[in-house]
Amino acid sequence: PKHYGLLVCAFVVAILATSLSFARWCILVRCQGISLSMLEAFRLGAICFLLSFISVGSVGGDLFKAIFLARRRPGKRVEAVASVLVDRGSGLYGLLFLVVMGTLLLQPAEVRESAEGLEDLKFAASTLFGLGTVVLLFLVFGGRSVDRLIKWGSSIRFLGPVIGKAGPPFRAFHAHPYAFGSSLLMSVGVQSLFAISVYLVARSLYSDPPNLTEHFVIVPLGMLASALPLTP
Repeated sequence: PKHYGLLVCAFVVAILATSLSFARWCILVRCQGISLSMLEAFRLGAICFLLSFISVGSVGGDLFKAIFLARRRPGKRVEAVASVLVDRGSGLYGLLFLVVMGTLLLQPAEVRESAEGLEDLKFAASTLFGLGTVVLLFLVFGGRSVDRLIKWGSSIRFLGPVIGKAGPPFRAFHAHPYAFGSSLLMSVGVQSLFAISVYLVARSLYSDPPNLTEHFVIVPLGMLASALPLTP
């Protein structure tokens, strides 16, 4: 027996999650000094979200998003690509946060695996989350240290021109710490809503599905795997 009411709720929650991700990208684009209306962000985001299902891995949708935005803003192509990369990084950061929180709340007895496997998962997720936090704090609040590092990197042979051109757009978020912080909070909201949506689908189809806490581990892990280009 199916519970169609829960399926409808799952659909609405998924729409909210997707819409929130489009709004997050719009904020990050504006941080780069690129004019983008919320309506256009939703239109481009929806097209690229669809294209992510026909490319190799969900990251393929980001490629289309960068191309479309760069074509519309010829003078801001590097900034357009930077906004997409930071949007992807923000989403992955939210996924790692949920995995860390989920593994902390999940009891070994609730997982149909060994406690040792859960501990390994906790360690890996916590390590990646910690490294990501350090990198984000350094980029946003590093100040002149980051500027000196970019200047030094721009003098490296072969890679120098690329670093010199790509560095300033990534540093643009230093001038918008509140907007950047909001994007991270929105990422946690997006991934949480997706986990809830999948949980509602499971509840509508099965009598004894994994509980909500388990879904907050299972779903982010699955989405992390789908973000890799080698997992279509």
